[in-house]
Formats: sequence, C-alpha cells, structure tokens
Amino acid sequence: MSEVETTPNLGEDNESSKYIQGLYSNNNEILILVDVNKLLTETEWNAVSGF
Repeated sequence: MSEVETTPNLGEDNESSKYIQGLYSNNNEILILVDVNKLLTETEWNAVSGF
C-alpha cells in the first residue's frame, strides 16, 4: 500500500510548486494532489460554484 508523499523540491522559482500538496503512487500510476484554494481565484471559485 502506498502513502501520500511530500511535495518534491522543485525549486523556489518554480511557479507550479506552490500548487502541489503531495504525490500518491499506486500500481505504476501517480496522482498529483493540488491545492485548489491556491489554484483558483475567488472570482473563478464563484464562477464554478454553481456546478
């Protein structure tokens, strides 16, 4: 059984790294856990809240 791994160090200058919370691997697949609160602005949250 695999567990969630901490976010790999992608460097402080890597814009993408601030959105990644962790990684989960299972059976040759990788799931990237993203912090959607950092990914979407308040306006974008309001736009998708009706779905």
